[in-house]
Amino acid sequence: MAEDDTLIFKAELLSVMIKMSGWYNIFFCVQDIPVSDEIIEKLIKHGYRNHLAHIYIYAYDNSRDVVKQSFYDESLLKHFTKGLELAKEIGNEQLVYDAYQKTIMLASTSGLNEIAFLYVIRTYEFMKGHGNIYVARVLTSIGYNLSAMGKNELVDNYYNAAINMLYYLKMPEDIAEVYYNKSLNYIMQGNYKEAVHALLVAMKTIIKLHLNSLRVCNTSKVYALLALASIFSCDRFSCERYLLSCKQFLNYVIYRVIDTTRTEAVHDYSRCDDEMFLYSFASAMLLWHDGEKEEAFLRFEDAERYLVNAEGNEFFAYSIYRESRMKLFELLGKNELIEHERILLEAHNKRMHEIAEAAPLDMLKNINLESLSDGHINERQINMLVKQHGLEKDYQGSKRQMEFISIWQTIIDVNDQKKDTMIENAMSNFINHFSLDCALIIDLHAKEPQVLYNDTGCDMTDEVIKGICDIMIDYPEGIATSKIAEGFYEYENVISYFGVDDVCSFVAVPFIKNDALSSVLIAYVRMKDNWHGSIERYMLNEDDLSIFKLLFRELEYSIARIEANEKANEMNRRLKQAAVTDMLTGIYNRAGMYQEIEKLEKRISVTSGGMDVGLMFIDLDNFKHYNDTYGHDVGDLILKEMAFVFMKVAKDRGFVSRYGGDEFIIVIESCARYELENIAKDIYARIAEADGFRSQIKKYLNHDVEFNEEKNITCSIGISYERNVTSESQITELIKKADDLMYTVKTGEKGHYAFF
Repeated sequence: MAEDDTLIFKAELLSVMIKMSGWYNIFFCVQDIPVSDEIIEKLIKHGYRNHLAHIYIYAYDNSRDVVKQSFYDESLLKHFTKGLELAKEIGNEQLVYDAYQKTIMLASTSGLNEIAFLYVIRTYEFMKGHGNIYVARVLTSIGYNLSAMGKNELVDNYYNAAINMLYYLKMPEDIAEVYYNKSLNYIMQGNYKEAVHALLVAMKTIIKLHLNSLRVCNTSKVYALLALASIFSCDRFSCERYLLSCKQFLNYVIYRVIDTTRTEAVHDYSRCDDEMFLYSFASAMLLWHDGEKEEAFLRFEDAERYLVNAEGNEFFAYSIYRESRMKLFELLGKNELIEHERILLEAHNKRMHEIAEAAPLDMLKNINLESLSDGHINERQINMLVKQHGLEKDYQGSKRQMEFISIWQTIIDVNDQKKDTMIENAMSNFINHFSLDCALIIDLHAKEPQVLYNDTGCDMTDEVIKGICDIMIDYPEGIATSKIAEGFYEYENVISYFGVDDVCSFVAVPFIKNDALSSVLIAYVRMKDNWHGSIERYMLNEDDLSIFKLLFRELEYSIARIEANEKANEMNRRLKQAAVTDMLTGIYNRAGMYQEIEKLEKRISVTSGGMDVGLMFIDLDNFKHYNDTYGHDVGDLILKEMAFVFMKVAKDRGFVSRYGGDEFIIVIESCARYELENIAKDIYARIAEADGFRSQIKKYLNHDVEFNEEKNITCSIGISYERNVTSESQITELIKKADDLMYTVKTGEKGHYAFF
């Protein structure tokens, strides 16, 4: 009973963890998670202090109002404070760091940068003796919050110090995040070309290291920022190009109906308000640049709606956004709207000033930047670091793929495997290994295309299959693309079958044999609600295309071998069947009868006391008349019809064989005289009902014929039986007795049966 209670508790705890995304990047959580008092009591009772600390920190105190009040009294963060103290008690330094980061994130995304700054400094004070990686990230956070408070002139010192530390720590992903943050500061300062440059450094890292996103933002937001900075740099072409790349990601959000009933943690990045604001803003500026002012106005209105939810994150663009709107309104003669924009901008500037005044900037004097950085790291060194990490990551990826190839060869080993089972097992491992969402295999070896595997949810009609295959003929080298690739929409014709907006990255592999398409593999990763998951990466590329080609060429060979084996086995089965089957009637021949008798003997050998066996030896009467009168074809017809009668009466009680010519044997697993007699009577009743098989003969000959009822087909039957049969010789003796008795019947009246 105690064990059951423990299991129930663990299940309840897992349920809580699932609602909180397993605490993976949980500092993006923006709502409280309901946790019962009962669970809290059980955690304390079972000594799950680490889990309890996580729940205190992440499940509670996530509202803007509570965080805002904590600036004056941290004890108002009641649960957070409990969790923080517990984390310190158990020595979980990572949790302490993450706890501070959660509050920093909540504060900064709510526009409470003075509070975010306070917790950044507290993080530094706690972590400064616990590893340079934490200190470097704190410096980045200081720079971000200084920028958010309008202290732009101080920012670069902290960002550059962070870059230096991160370079020696060999952390290129963190360096990319610093460059992303630098771009925001450049935008605030109106230095748009430098912003583009910093963003391209970040994007290069994303591409080289095959990342899904940066830790602090989605890839789509980087593209949106590039578009915005480009249009303000008067680079219309680049703006349009980056907007297209951004839209490739955001179409999924634009056209998706968001389910508001979900109880899991809602993540700031899953809503994409930031990206949608920046995308709409940059689109408005591009339309304005092209002289489409009315369309620009409408797009500005779209941006305004998204800004409501993203304002805390968009401090860097707020002023230029409001100023741009006022200029456009003036050009459009919408003077009544300008004053409202001016009021909003003045309120924003006032708030920025208040934040800067309230922030404890004097605490920065405790941070000695010179002691934390060692010289100046230039971009050439950073590029080399990214390149080295990219090569190392590629090597590790190649090593992992080589290990999988070995596993794959075992999976597709054809020994004793059915084709469907092998394909299902292979695809399950393939999809899991490469973190895919969907896959499709179309086989074109047979006359009609076959779908060997399909979990795409798409109905593979003949028209769809033909459409996909016709397209793939034009791409003999295959397709590998993703939404960070410039040529994604070049393949829209084939990707559209699976939903262009729903597909994040896509690989298609055609296999050509003798200048004809033999099969097609398609695999893809779908768009995600939240890119900050535990999956390693979502962007399939040319390397994946190459390994997929290798893997599925081997799979195709294995399928061919299995099919060849199945054909050979089927041929052998048919040959064996032919050896024991009477080709005219389809029942056993004499060899087949003895094969069944051997099986019967084997069954007898494992039983005690033997088996009861009844045997009927049957010879057709008047069969010669049918042969001589209507021809041998009709004679064959009669043999088949009579064989069918014998099979019907034997049913599941025994078997029937054609012993030779017009002689048949029925073996019944019973020696009950009444049962055997009923079978014999059933035979004669069926023969009488058939009336000489007149209708069958007329149909076969396709004309009327004269029948002599005295010459109607019938049969003579000799019946023998014995209890406790234990050997084949006893059955052979039964055959002889029934045969002798049948001839006795036949020399008499014919057309009846007799028992031995």
